Amino acid sequence: MATATPPGLPIEVINTIMEIAVATLDPQSISSITLLSHHFRNIANKQRFSKLKFDTVTIWTLFQRLAILVEEAAGYPMRGIQTFITSIYIHIPDDYDPDKMQPHITVFNHLFRDDVILFSPIRKLSLYMTDVAGSFNMDPALDASLRSLLKESHINFLELYHSEEIPCDLLHGSRIEHLSLWDAGLLSKRYSVPMELDPVDIHRSTTMTSDHLYYFPPHS
Repeated sequence: MATATPPGLPIEVINTIMEIAVATLDPQSISSITLLSHHFRNIANKQRFSKLKFDTVTIWTLFQRLAILVEEAAGYPMRGIQTFITSIYIHIPDDYDPDKMQPHITVFNHLFRDDVILFSPIRKLSLYMTDVAGSFNMDPALDASLRSLLKESHINFLELYHSEEIPCDLLHGSRIEHLSLWDAGLLSKRYSVPMELDPVDIHRSTTMTSDHLYYFPPHS
């Protein structure tokens, strides 16, 4: 007499179990889940990498590791971890030298670029970068990578914390729909910008939240 095969669990239930497991298990166990199948790898990576925060220099090594993983992912057919990131907070200290800027440039060059990220209604970059113009002057590649991210990726939410001397043309032609400025200052006399603060050219409905927003008037 043949033994009846018990019915399997619905995929929705299995997915929920995996999401709970990823949220509670240790990193080694989560890595084991990613090896089960392509589907479970996506579930695990979505839980692990959807929201990231790099808020102090003490986790500099972790950010370097992220940049390496992002760069290496370009050589593989499967989804890179950067395609799972929907929100990332990055603190860039003023005393960084150009060598330490390279991981940020790498991440900016790959972040929010893949169409698969459109599954998320919010694609958010939060930056704690005090001297924006100074950092750009120190490393023009950082300037170019951030501008490319704002104009060419699927980013739609930008949040700046304690950012002084923001180039007034930074958002020209950007894809930003939501802009939050916290203790921020616009225009830098040390940065090569127009002598007048031109209207920001954002071709879509935009909301802005600000706290202690101030403006450096141009000097003749």
